[in-house]
Amino acid sequence: MTGFYSLDLDGKEKWRFATHDAVTPPTIIGDHLYFGYVGKSFYCLDMDGKLVWRHDVTATISAWFNTAVIRDKIYFGCYNKNFIA
Repeated sequence: MTGFYSLDLDGKEKWRFATHDAVTPPTIIGDHLYFGYVGKSFYCLDMDGKLVWRHDVTATISAWFNTAVIRDKIYFGCYNKNFIA
Protein backbone atom coordinates (compact mmCIF):
# COMPACT_ATOMS: atom_id res chain seq x y z
CA MET A 1 0.00 0.00 0.00
CA THR A 2 1.26 3.49 -0.81
CA GLY A 3 0.44 6.85 0.73
CA PHE A 4 1.64 9.01 3.58
CA TYR A 5 2.74 8.00 7.04
CA SER A 6 3.41 10.22 10.03
CA LEU A 7 5.94 9.04 12.60
CA ASP A 8 6.69 10.33 16.08
CA LEU A 9 10.23 11.06 17.26
CA ASP A 10 10.66 7.41 18.31
CA GLY A 11 9.77 6.21 14.80
CA LYS A 12 6.33 4.88 15.76
CA GLU A 13 3.51 5.42 13.33
CA LYS A 14 1.09 8.19 14.36
CA TRP A 15 -1.24 8.00 11.36
CA ARG A 16 -1.50 6.68 7.82
CA PHE A 17 -3.31 8.01 4.74
CA ALA A 18 -3.54 5.38 2.03
CA THR A 19 -3.49 5.95 -1.72
CA HIS A 20 -3.44 3.32 -4.45
CA ASP A 21 -0.37 4.55 -6.30
CA ALA A 22 2.62 6.89 -6.13
CA VAL A 23 2.31 10.35 -4.62
CA THR A 24 4.12 13.64 -5.23
CA PRO A 25 6.58 15.05 -2.73
CA PRO A 26 4.47 16.80 -0.08
CA THR A 27 4.29 20.51 0.59
CA ILE A 28 3.49 21.69 4.11
CA ILE A 29 1.98 25.13 4.62
CA GLY A 30 0.94 26.04 8.14
CA ASP A 31 -0.99 23.10 9.52
CA HIS A 32 -1.84 21.48 6.17
CA LEU A 33 -0.06 18.95 3.97
CA TYR A 34 -0.65 19.06 0.18
CA PHE A 35 0.20 16.32 -2.31
CA GLY A 36 -0.91 14.78 -5.56
CA TYR A 37 -1.61 11.15 -6.32
CA VAL A 38 -0.96 9.80 -9.82
CA GLY A 39 -4.51 8.44 -9.80
CA LYS A 40 -5.64 11.97 -10.79
CA SER A 41 -6.43 13.44 -7.35
CA PHE A 42 -4.83 16.22 -5.34
CA TYR A 43 -5.22 16.19 -1.56
CA CYS A 44 -5.04 18.46 1.46
CA LEU A 45 -4.64 16.77 4.86
CA ASP A 46 -4.48 18.26 8.33
CA MET A 47 -1.59 17.36 10.61
CA ASP A 48 -3.63 14.52 12.12
CA GLY A 49 -3.86 12.86 8.70
CA LYS A 50 -7.52 13.72 8.19
CA LEU A 51 -8.73 14.68 4.74
CA VAL A 52 -9.54 18.40 4.45
CA TRP A 53 -10.34 18.33 0.73
CA ARG A 54 -9.68 16.42 -2.47
CA HIS A 55 -9.62 17.81 -6.01
CA ASP A 56 -9.97 15.38 -8.91
CA VAL A 57 -8.44 16.22 -12.30
CA THR A 58 -8.66 14.65 -15.74
CA ALA A 59 -4.90 14.28 -16.30
CA THR A 60 -2.51 12.00 -14.45
CA ILE A 61 -0.58 13.97 -11.82
CA SER A 62 3.18 13.67 -12.11
CA ALA A 63 4.87 12.10 -9.10
CA TRP A 64 8.17 13.70 -10.15
CA PHE A 65 7.27 17.36 -9.62
CA ASN A 66 7.05 19.24 -6.34
CA THR A 67 3.97 21.24 -5.55
CA ALA A 68 4.52 25.00 -5.78
CA VAL A 69 2.69 27.70 -3.86
CA ILE A 70 2.64 31.22 -5.31
CA ARG A 71 0.44 34.01 -3.93
CA ASP A 72 -1.98 31.66 -2.13
CA LYS A 73 -2.41 29.36 -5.16
CA ILE A 74 -1.23 25.77 -5.29
CA TYR A 75 0.29 24.51 -8.55
CA PHE A 76 1.05 20.94 -9.55
CA GLY A 77 2.21 19.30 -12.76
CA CYS A 78 0.56 16.62 -14.87
CA TYR A 79 1.96 14.18 -17.39
CA ASN A 80 0.11 16.02 -20.18
CA LYS A 81 2.74 18.81 -19.72
CA ASN A 82 0.30 21.19 -18.02
CA PHE A 83 0.32 22.79 -14.60
CA ILE A 84 -2.92 23.08 -12.65
CA ALA A 85 -3.63 25.83 -10.13
